[in-house]
Amino acid sequence: NRFSRRSNVSSYDRSSVFAKWQESLTDEPVPWYIISPRSTLGRLREALSSVLVLYVCISAPLDVAFLDLRGLGFDHPYVATNIAVDALFILDLASAFFVAFPDDEGHLITDLNDIAKNYARTYLLADAVAAIPFNLFLATAQISKVARLPRLVRLVKVARIYQRATETSHESKANPALRALYTLLAAFKLGIVLFVVCHIIACFWWLVGDCDGCWTEADNVRDEDFGTRYLAAFYWT
Repeated sequence: NRFSRRSNVSSYDRSSVFAKWQESLTDEPVPWYIISPRSTLGRLREALSSVLVLYVCISAPLDVAFLDLRGLGFDHPYVATNIAVDALFILDLASAFFVAFPDDEGHLITDLNDIAKNYARTYLLADAVAAIPFNLFLATAQISKVARLPRLVRLVKVARIYQRATETSHESKANPALRALYTLLAAFKLGIVLFVVCHIIACFWWLVGDCDGCWTEADNVRDEDFGTRYLAAFYWT
């Protein structure tokens, strides 16, 4: 059975495998409990994962560098949002064990054992570590602040989003009507990537400079409001 074939596909081979899959794609049966990456549900899952990664790209560096969350209860909107995001990441991790993937010949692998082994070789460890809400288990503000750093491990999912964008490029080449749309989306994606990179660097630039005798004190911005401090760090970035 071609659905039970084992695959040695690495995350770096997926674009070529996807091209083969598109060429050989037929009406292959998929069990009801399996999520096809080309189905509506599979696309929605990838879109949700992209939104979650973008949120973590913005919120996690802010948590570490700028925000003081001491004394905030679970009913605070920002804290509640972080808990909801943690829950969605756990749900995303669990659903990954039911997402099919193409093998070297372009056939869709739907066997649960093969899916689990493929996931274990790629993103399972990083997803599992990143899904743990470390700040809920650590009491003191300083430790809790440092404990948010593992949330940045979730940025490894950016590689998966980039892979999906590469697959979309293959699809656009096969369909001339999608080329203009893909060009616009690629430009938009590049703008988001540049902003996120500058944002992360700005947060860590503030983190290393938030001490006596550093640039934040020399520029008289250390005691300013959040907006002024963030813009100062972003400017230097």
